[in-house]
Amino acid sequence: MKIGMVFPAVEYGGQEKNLVLLSNELYKKKYDLEILSYGNKNFTTANINPNIKRINLELNSIKFVIINLIITLITSGMLKIYLKSSLKIVGYLISNKYNTLICFQAGGLISFLKILTMSKTKIITRESTSPISMTRIQKSAFFYSLRINLKKFFYNLSDLIIANSKGSKNEINNILNKDKAIQINNICDFSNTQIISATKFDPIFKSPTKKIITVGRLNATKRVDILLKATKKILDTHNVDLIIVGEGPEKLKLKKLAKDLTISERVHFIGFSDETHNWIANSDLYVSASIVEGSPNSIIESVCLGTPVVAADCNFGPKEILDNGKIGILVPINNTSKMIKSINNILDNEKLRKELSKLSKKQKSNYSADKISELYIREISKLNEIN
Repeated sequence: MKIGMVFPAVEYGGQEKNLVLLSNELYKKKYDLEILSYGNKNFTTANINPNIKRINLELNSIKFVIINLIITLITSGMLKIYLKSSLKIVGYLISNKYNTLICFQAGGLISFLKILTMSKTKIITRESTSPISMTRIQKSAFFYSLRINLKKFFYNLSDLIIANSKGSKNEINNILNKDKAIQINNICDFSNTQIISATKFDPIFKSPTKKIITVGRLNATKRVDILLKATKKILDTHNVDLIIVGEGPEKLKLKKLAKDLTISERVHFIGFSDETHNWIANSDLYVSASIVEGSPNSIIESVCLGTPVVAADCNFGPKEILDNGKIGILVPINNTSKMIKSINNILDNEKLRKELSKLSKKQKSNYSADKISELYIREISKLNEIN
């Protein structure tokens, strides 16, 4: 059985990390596996097993110059990348090179191409966020309706949809009016990972301050501005440093806000890091102010590493991971005062921190690489039994 893993080589984030972990585990279990990437051909995927073959889908041959030029002139952004990659995908679909393609993005387009080519390849679309909540960001009712209907159309074309949260699974099945989506958790497995001690890992941890950390793409939905404003107030009563790991379009605006709040010296913008586990493990508290999530890796990592979590109670992601607030603190979204109160409560209460840490670590088995990969193998096998 040959499996292709399709992903956008644009930036290294949550879905890319899960692709890497799943690919490594499937390869370890002797599955015939290749990674098909589109986007930046020079993009490097951190920690991928070097023995796994990787194929770039963009058409770089001289004979495709005119096609590339036309696509470049009439499109932009991800659409341009999708179209430039689609001809190679069509070739693979026609030849039935892969028994199954697991699409970490563009599953709808690839499913559409499968229908056109009458391919026997099974297409699994992986949904990593809330399809309805993300679409609601559209302020126009027309565009909201259009996007929902497009999602419904493309979801129907996939052979299977795998959501990484129960809430996302339910939203997809409600859109389709049938049970086509299933839930499989993200992988988070540190069983073979050595955590570097705080003072050896980074000089930030040499200071005696309490460390608050957040990790993720710095965009508007993450509401890191709320965390900065909360930190300003928390500094009135606690000696803390805020560590922000990640890149994104809001970074310069957030740096300016930290300066305007006169807390720049206590806020550390780390940028991208493939060592998020060390940052989280050595911090005292993880905080998420995000207003939209699927199943955020950074909160899962915090739970598995035993770092207490305070998270905005958006749609469903954090609520599911934190077991409705039993192993972490949930606060209303966009509520700075409740966020401040909850952070202060954990910083003041060592017994609570230890209890949350102990309860969190018990959840590790839910995200083990062996368990999650077996669930994928089961679904792939079931699909390929169907003629």
